[in-house]
Amino acid sequence: MAGLMVCALIAGWTATPAAGAPTVASVAPASGNIAGGTPLTIRGSGFLPGASVKVGNVSCTQVKVLPDSIVLCVTGPRAAGPVSVTVFNSASDSSATNSLFTYGSRKELTKTTKADFEAPGCAMTNVVSTGLDSTLRWLDWSPTTGGGMGAGTYYYVVTALTAAGETQRSVESPPTTVAGAKNAVRLAWTAVSGALGYRIYRTTSSGTYASPSLVAALDSCGYTDIAGSPSTGAPPASSTASGDAYLARGQAPGSSFSAGPNTTGNVGAEGCSLQRPDGKFLIIHANATVTTSIYDPVANTMSAGPNLTGNAQEGAQALKRPDGRFLVVHGNATTGTSIYDPVAGTMSAGPTTTGAGDKGGLSLKRPDGKFLIVHANGTTTTSIYDPVANTMVAGPTTASSVGDGAFGIPRPDGTFLIVHGSGGVSGATSVYDPVANTMSVGPTVPYALAKGAHALQRPDGRWLIVCGKNSTNTALYDPVANTMASGPATTAIVNGGALSIQRADGTFLIVHGKSTTASSIYDPVANTMSAGPTLPNAVDKGGHVLQRPDGRYLVVNGASGNKTTLYDAGWTRTGSYISEKLRPGDIQRWNTCSWVRDLDDTLIVRIRTAASSAGLDAAAWRTVANGGEIAATDGETWLQVGADFARCIPKASGALEDVYGNWRFEFRRWPTPDLLSFTASYTDTALVTGVGPASPPAGSLSLAQGAPNPFRTSTLIRFGVTVSTDLTLEVFSVTGQKVATLAGGWHAAGSYALRWDGHDLRDRRTPPGVYLYLLRAGDVRLARKLVLIQ
Repeated sequence: MAGLMVCALIAGWTATPAAGAPTVASVAPASGNIAGGTPLTIRGSGFLPGASVKVGNVSCTQVKVLPDSIVLCVTGPRAAGPVSVTVFNSASDSSATNSLFTYGSRKELTKTTKADFEAPGCAMTNVVSTGLDSTLRWLDWSPTTGGGMGAGTYYYVVTALTAAGETQRSVESPPTTVAGAKNAVRLAWTAVSGALGYRIYRTTSSGTYASPSLVAALDSCGYTDIAGSPSTGAPPASSTASGDAYLARGQAPGSSFSAGPNTTGNVGAEGCSLQRPDGKFLIIHANATVTTSIYDPVANTMSAGPNLTGNAQEGAQALKRPDGRFLVVHGNATTGTSIYDPVAGTMSAGPTTTGAGDKGGLSLKRPDGKFLIVHANGTTTTSIYDPVANTMVAGPTTASSVGDGAFGIPRPDGTFLIVHGSGGVSGATSVYDPVANTMSVGPTVPYALAKGAHALQRPDGRWLIVCGKNSTNTALYDPVANTMASGPATTAIVNGGALSIQRADGTFLIVHGKSTTASSIYDPVANTMSAGPTLPNAVDKGGHVLQRPDGRYLVVNGASGNKTTLYDAGWTRTGSYISEKLRPGDIQRWNTCSWVRDLDDTLIVRIRTAASSAGLDAAAWRTVANGGEIAATDGETWLQVGADFARCIPKASGALEDVYGNWRFEFRRWPTPDLLSFTASYTDTALVTGVGPASPPAGSLSLAQGAPNPFRTSTLIRFGVTVSTDLTLEVFSVTGQKVATLAGGWHAAGSYALRWDGHDLRDRRTPPGVYLYLLRAGDVRLARKLVLIQ
């Protein structure tokens, strides 16, 4: 979630957490109401599933642990003043004391857009009333393609699906007339208690529902267009059908591939890709060369990248450091590494591993932030890499030698299963305990493994191990019971370069490798294999897959060639939400808006304000940052909040964060909705007419120069207020365009510090140049300059 703006109160004392304990780095927003109900986004490290949160020693609700070291929660009530935000993995394993949040007396209006967050196996639970509006909304919609509707008059009926079947229906909607393409059609209905989903029927003749009329379905996993309509198309007869439902439109996985752009050099051996903050990818060729390519997924083009400091070949791999740089292990039977700076676009020499890496090399991220690097190369040796100190020390030895086809699997207890590949003992594994830093013998895979071996995670938590070694063998690994069993055979033999792609329908596409174009479709629920689509080019050693921001995948074919292939796995989903019209009875002025969200690729929240309910319909929507100012003018006491999202499958975490290879493929879900709740703060006391909040006394504000300056990745800005006041801190370009809102709203007297990472209101990296940051409180203004460099 690039571009997160955080304001942290510095007063108070800090204790040191125990080693491996969670760490809280930032909280947004930095202040909230004494009545509670403020949605928080907490960033840090070491957060484990099931963690709890206390703010000012008061337990938070709606706690949700997300990938990328983020926790979402909602505050409880507490007296005014600065307090500590503490994350607990257990009763004795907690983050250090801090003063990152301040309770104030400003009033807040909180709305929960979905009562439940997730259900096992699916992201959305039953659609229920939550006190918000009853609006489903979608754009450019048609019965089967999602395109524009033809001009005409349409009638709608909505039915509810319950455990007893499709038993309840709404009355027919009033006629809706549209003029052609690019239409927004909005339906609203009252929720049915216990409904498992809804169906939408459409007709151009009132009271007549001839085929095809079933046009859409909203079930427990979201919205899907109905491609095959029923023969009759008539909805069942029954009563009325409330409340909030998110409309999420996805698409079916592709049945074919298309050619992608050629890399600037041949890819072989253990090629892999690294995703940069600007969305582009560095592709490491690993064909006994130092060369790389830069892939632009928007333009779908390749250009030459920086050279590694040594040749990469068998055993090449990469891991992401906490400073955003990547360590690239060269493999090639050497101890060499490179450090890639994705912002500067440069390579430098990294520390040498304590043993030569080669075929089967892999990395595992430990809870303390260090990495275990398994050298493989037919040996048992490992290194421990400290990404902060940038040093290597010898690690524990595996239970037996590790070779081609090795990979690691994380287990729920925090340990890792290391599958040795062709290391010497057929099917051998080790269990690595990252806390004790020890190895023990693991369960035996029932088949031999070698080139092409990898693992994919099923939704039930078990792993399908594709054994490779020129065979069709697979095995099922249960990480809880720590046992192995035989799995279904692939539809053709699997060997070097094999990889898997998770598809939006819950299945996996397994590309066989071995210089072939064949693939299999694995259904993890039925545990069956079927033939998949044929690739336009063969995949072999060095083959791997990277995930584009638009949800499609680029398969780098390897095989010592420069071919790539594009595949659409259906991971594109769009949707939107609009609140009802909001106006508390005691409001004088709207102040800030913040929200709790799930991770996604694009979430745009917009607001509009007006002096009357009717005025909202004509008011223009404007984008607001999380925790940003609503910026209503005098007399605008009505508010409406809307959200639009577009996302593909979430990225992997841990050692696989922004690193794409062909080692293991973790099961990932895309949760719905994205916007879980939002809070709008407001003032209920009279303000100075026409000028907004009263100005603080002259000299009551202080603003320090950001450090470092110039800066490349981020800069720290400190400011202070001697009296409690409303203030904003914003970043502007030299042309006067607002780039970012760093802080806003009521701030108690004190010293504050925040960090700007050079991203704008849309979380996009801003171009190098001169920027102004402006601190405002009433008529008092302070400004300074920052220089962002490449």
